[in-house]
Amino acid sequence: MSFMDLQWLVFFPGRPSRDDWRRVDASARIARAALQRGSICHIIFEDRISISLSPAFLGEGRAWDGHEASYQRLLKDIANGERVPDASFKPKSHLAEFLREMLRPVDVALDFRENGALVMGLYQEGSIRPRSALCVIGGVKDLHEEETKVLTQVCKDLKKTRLCVSLGSQAELTSKCMKAVGELNRHTAFSNAVSHCLSSQLPAQLNQNRVDRPRLHLIVMLPPATALLQFFEQRGTATMVVDAFVNSHGVFRNTWLSFLTDRGDALTIQGPGGKCLAEADATTFLKEKLRHTQASGRSLTALLKESQSRGQRVLVADESRPLLQKMDRADKAEDPVAVVFLSREGGDVNTAIEACANAGVYYYGCASVGGVEAGIAYVNVLHSAGMLGRCLANAVPRRAPNRATAKPAQALCPSVSLTSRLPPNQRPKGSGRMAPWAAAACGGRSEWPAALAWPEEASSSSAQSEARSQGCDALPTPTTDPGNTVLSMDTNGAEHPEPSDAAPSSAEPEEKLEPEEKLEPEEKLESPQPSD
Repeated sequence: MSFMDLQWLVFFPGRPSRDDWRRVDASARIARAALQRGSICHIIFEDRISISLSPAFLGEGRAWDGHEASYQRLLKDIANGERVPDASFKPKSHLAEFLREMLRPVDVALDFRENGALVMGLYQEGSIRPRSALCVIGGVKDLHEEETKVLTQVCKDLKKTRLCVSLGSQAELTSKCMKAVGELNRHTAFSNAVSHCLSSQLPAQLNQNRVDRPRLHLIVMLPPATALLQFFEQRGTATMVVDAFVNSHGVFRNTWLSFLTDRGDALTIQGPGGKCLAEADATTFLKEKLRHTQASGRSLTALLKESQSRGQRVLVADESRPLLQKMDRADKAEDPVAVVFLSREGGDVNTAIEACANAGVYYYGCASVGGVEAGIAYVNVLHSAGMLGRCLANAVPRRAPNRATAKPAQALCPSVSLTSRLPPNQRPKGSGRMAPWAAAACGGRSEWPAALAWPEEASSSSAQSEARSQGCDALPTPTTDPGNTVLSMDTNGAEHPEPSDAAPSSAEPEEKLEPEEKLEPEEKLESPQPSD
């Protein structure tokens, strides 16, 4: 089964009929997430006015250049009846009539909720194979109960299946969830998961017991000859801050975001201390942190060492490899994870692998996560669901080669596909056959493997126990020496961001903030009953 034809229907706050446009920053991120992955995006507001955008709406020379400011202007033009290419406007209508129009051309309705069936992982295709779907999700707010009732009734009238699905128990931003689905749908992972859930009589619902989220270090390698300031001013960089740190309740305090130039200029941020949801605010935030830039001469090895502790695992994002997918959901705290996003221009996988070896990393792998534009959101969703570390837990444990004696074959990813046999004591339990996902160092192969193959039948629990039996040497934590400073944000009295585009697919609605995450008065959301 190939990828599915997806359309997104986002229930969003605000009333364009009263010139009430709320959270344009969230709406812009949501629209970009859908359009960049070739999906039509329908946004329906509280007054039942709706705006539909096709993928051709976004891009160079198109109606929308991708910037937040121009998006707000275009929305108002569309609502005022002006003709905008690849965008359409529907006046106020009854919700049931609108949903019938949206659902008629699709095979299934996917209702993203926290208690739905998990659609991340390796699933076998089932007997029911839908080709298209309407993905229903809340932006900034959850669907109201009456809206859900109308959706359920319309699906029943049209004999369309309504499947509740989830991306994990952590409340994440709607735009991040949409990016994750977009990456899963680039391959057969998402369509197989939906097919499996539809074909199963009782699709397994997500276990709501949340796992502790260990530290996540995101390292972005800048293109050659690109300075930090130049990169921060580029379109899309501001969204990286939101994707890295922000969830629907506030921010992740155990996440690091590093930027590294080819000259060795480095900046590591350990959490935003102020507003960063709006594009302009995030850009200003990044520029203000430039004074914390470390002197030239920093390396990827040094950045990995700074966050190396308790057996950190490293993923090198390589878009020439198969998609990173979940193996098992962790039932307890996992090891910290670092993800290295190579530059699309001049990024060298071998150099990144060598840096892992030189940093003393025990476990590392290479896989596609959609590039830095979507990958930061995708790995965050996986990590929040307790799956990212498990993707890297199935490699045969081994010590990183000694820096002085390492050979090219020893620097390869331990999760790549090889045809060599392992010694009996290093094979997966219960398997007497060849282990194609074995460590390259064990096979002694010198050529670079063609593809990565994740284990489909090997027990992840046995691999996990083998991995932990090896133990990892703890490396020093970052110091506060001026020459080796990692920016540490003050969490006492720091200003928290306003509520973001929360996805009901993954947990509580946006309005349910933790006590310290207060809404600003002008951003408190109304919760009226639907007008129809």
